[in-house]
Amino acid sequence: QSASYPLVLSSVHEMLVELLRRSPGLVCQLLHDRLPSLGRKGLRFDTDHTRGSNIIEVGNDLVIKVRNRNGTLLCALVIEVQLRRKKTKARTWALYAAWVHYRLGCPVHVVVLALDDSVAKWAAGPFCIGDMTLSPWVIGPEHIEPITSITKARRSVDLAFISGMAHRGSPAAKDVGRALLGALRVSSDEHAGLMWDTFITSVDAAVRRAIEMEFGDWVPQSDWAKKHYSKGRREGKAEGRR
Repeated sequence: QSASYPLVLSSVHEMLVELLRRSPGLVCQLLHDRLPSLGRKGLRFDTDHTRGSNIIEVGNDLVIKVRNRNGTLLCALVIEVQLRRKKTKARTWALYAAWVHYRLGCPVHVVVLALDDSVAKWAAGPFCIGDMTLSPWVIGPEHIEPITSITKARRSVDLAFISGMAHRGSPAAKDVGRALLGALRVSSDEHAGLMWDTFITSVDAAVRRAIEMEFGDWVPQSDWAKKHYSKGRREGKAEGRR
């Protein structure tokens, strides 16, 4: 799954963080079979608005507090969306975990969402920091089911979008895209247009053409997608004349 993003990485990053913030249960759904703390029934989730330190900068993407049905805090998840390798993360992830543990006084797990196999493999570590060794819980393409059913995609457009982005470079890209589009077309989600823009501009030209042949030409909603689409059209026409 080597497809690269032909769009601004920060935009994809921000969207994924927002989806996990508004649907924290997705993390449990994707990790419950590996992380015992998330395998219980009746779990409740809420976002921790991490207060930064006055001494050092603490800027993790998202912290989710996991509680049992009685409201008892079980653990905290430091969520990081990682779209590329970054050497400094070995230090900052340990810092985020230590800071959240200090503040909340509960077990802390670092969870990394990585949409590319190579980034996911790297993010799993282990990262040795003196006496500490950090091995993040990684959610990579191999842990995300390719959602190819429109019916299933409609149950959670957030999960369908994450699935689409994780498998955008795989043989299932067309089927995943078809299911995502079918779900977004009937969704009232205010981000539906942006989700589709993000997905369709991240797949290769052959997949995009196949989807357009079936559903009609894509009309970009965002300014950056309009710019990318126009450029792609020009390059496609130039290639066709060769």
